[in-house]
Order: sequence, then C-alpha cells, then structure tokens
Amino acid sequence: MKRMKKWISFLLVLAVCHAFILPDAGQVSASETDTRGQTVQLKQTEHGKIRFADSAEDMETPDLGRYSEGDTVPLEIEPEEGFGLGKIQVLAIETEEELQIEEMAEENHYSFVMGTDSVVASAVFEKKEEPAESREE
Repeated sequence: MKRMKKWISFLLVLAVCHAFILPDAGQVSASETDTRGQTVQLKQTEHGKIRFADSAEDMETPDLGRYSEGDTVPLEIEPEEGFGLGKIQVLAIETEEELQIEEMAEENHYSFVMGTDSVVASAVFEKKEEPAESREE
C-alpha cells in the first residue's frame, strides 16, 4: 500500500511538472492555421503602387491579404510623379469575374467587397498630360 501511494504521488508530481513546463505543447498559433476566407493578391505594375490601406508597412507579405466573404477590402493607390491612375481592376482567380470597385472619400483610396473566390487586384497607371499652357512655352 505504501508503495502504491508513493507511485501515485510520483505520477501527480510528474503531471503537475508537465503542466507547468509544457503549457503550450501541441498548440498552434492563429497565424499558422489562419485559413479563414480567401486571399487577395496585389499585382504591382509600373509607375505606381497598390497596397492594402488597412495594413502596416512592415507586413511580412505586403502583397497578400486574407479576407472573408462580405469583408470590405480597402486599397490605396500611389502613382509615381507625373502619372495618374488609369484603371484599377479586381479579378476573381477561378472565374475571372471582375469585382465592382468603389472610390472612397479619401484621395487614391478604393475598396471592394470580398466574394467567395480569391482575387488579384492591380492598377494601371497612365502618364498625365501636360497642361496646354506649359506645352506652348
């Protein structure tokens, strides 16, 4: 009986030590398992940048975001000097359906509502025309 009590005490001490030493064993962080929603891939083009307006500058993958169906995805467009936005386009990867883009109140800010498919967003930049006055000089 004494031996059995010692054995049970040993097992209890072992279990308590295990609980304190390895409290996170087997747990996976949310970033490793984040499979919610679909991806939004930003396709960079010449003469400007497109980025997520709601993301930090130091993101690990700044051209890739993950959103759920129905989420509003905010985009910011930054043309190079002398260029303006020609067209912004968001295409569903599987169906090639073009999603509707909404212009936001803030200049160069746009958004779209995430659908059921992953998408690619891109912007085409065009050279701004010089005003007629400066061409005459």
